[in-house]
Amino acid sequence: MSGGPAAAPDRAALVKGGLLLAFSGYFFYLPASHTLRNYTNPEFSWLVILTAWLFLALGLAGVYQWAASHGSAIVSDHAHPAIARSVLALVAVPLLLGILVPASPLGATARASNWGGATVAGAGSSGTPPAGPGSAPAADGTGWTLVDWQRAFQYKVYPDSYFTDKHADVIGFVSGGANLPADGLVIGRYVMRHCAADIYGVGLLVRSPGTPSLARGTWVRVQGTLRVAPVNGTLVLQLQATHVDATIGQPAETYIYPQDFARFP
Repeated sequence: MSGGPAAAPDRAALVKGGLLLAFSGYFFYLPASHTLRNYTNPEFSWLVILTAWLFLALGLAGVYQWAASHGSAIVSDHAHPAIARSVLALVAVPLLLGILVPASPLGATARASNWGGATVAGAGSSGTPPAGPGSAPAADGTGWTLVDWQRAFQYKVYPDSYFTDKHADVIGFVSGGANLPADGLVIGRYVMRHCAADIYGVGLLVRSPGTPSLARGTWVRVQGTLRVAPVNGTLVLQLQATHVDATIGQPAETYIYPQDFARFP
């Protein structure tokens, strides 16, 4: 049999190898550009890098298959059939979407699977909070995020009196809220356990005249002192603001990851 009929299978092998190499490049790009943090906890970046190496190996094998058979005068009767163009096109779709659709983190208008920012969170479960593997920030509240403060309160790590007049310096986006005090608003952050599918939100009530006028989704840095006081009959952790900076813009790290949680004694 002449080499003519082998052209289609050769091209298919080349296109398949090219697609796999493109996937490899994209998967290497995700962790290098920090885009991966919009999809998965960076703790699992090694899985994405491993996948990129596998795509690279498969892609090179496909190109080698094309190169080895290219120009051959004889094609075996047992040669694999050409891959349908529709199959190749279907495989290319997720790659094109990943490249063409800009990656962006969730904002205030999104609704995570477990969002606590729409209402003022009161005292919750007692007992020991889930421990994060990280060692910072310190257990005395230095460098705590609003998520750390709420976890300490929700899990009753300390008595309510512990929070009185504690200084807090937190960053979050202005979120929606129901039945809030006239001088109050909720700022929130999203926590990503493993990937975008299990993101949940945490909110903290801020008390400060004028802050309710801030547009939803605005990123703010709030400094002030904490207290536990009733709101609508429920004890709530509140931040009495002494300074609100609404000009900070979106931070480089929009999500908080469990490995970055504060460790409590």
